Amino acid sequence: MREQALRARRCRRGLPKDHGECSAIADNLLDRQFQADAPNRKWVDDVTCIRTAEGWLYVAVLGERYSRRIVGWSMHSSMTSQLAAGALMMAVWRRGRPQELLHHSAQCSQSTSEHFQCLLNEQGIVCNMSRAGEVWDNSAMESFFRRLKTERTARKVYRPRKQDQMCSATSGGSATRRVGARHLGTSVR
Repeated sequence: MREQALRARRCRRGLPKDHGECSAIADNLLDRQFQADAPNRKWVDDVTCIRTAEGWLYVAVLGERYSRRIVGWSMHSSMTSQLAAGALMMAVWRRGRPQELLHHSAQCSQSTSEHFQCLLNEQGIVCNMSRAGEVWDNSAMESFFRRLKTERTARKVYRPRKQDQMCSATSGGSATRRVGARHLGTSVR
């Protein structure tokens, strides 16, 4: 290589990224302070996709930070604002209409939709969004999904019509209790 003046191609080192843009809809009031001092003060949510025999299944999960439990979830074959709205409405139904609640989510199309924002306003919930491209701003839910996928869905292909298999992964199966206890500290009640 030296005789022919050839050199190996090196990987380009990534430059440190600036912090992502703040949302035009809501500020990041939570600022990675996930500890809550009382129940129903901080809820975090996120959306992920799980491979099934018939395509992707999109799952929205909403966790409460004081008890560290999953309080709402929703599944659908397409990623729409109804997905996040379903998880939120389940949480409100299970926990009642909370006072002074901060709802934290990533800047995804489901959370920034007009439908979802109106739903938050109707319930009296303060919207909080992480910066664009900052996974650490929503690390509590990212950690939960990592454990869920590692322990429950890594080498399995679920059939959407038998969603009871997936529901057991998010609604109180012992593996989910282990997932929550270790990382998010989340179990379903």
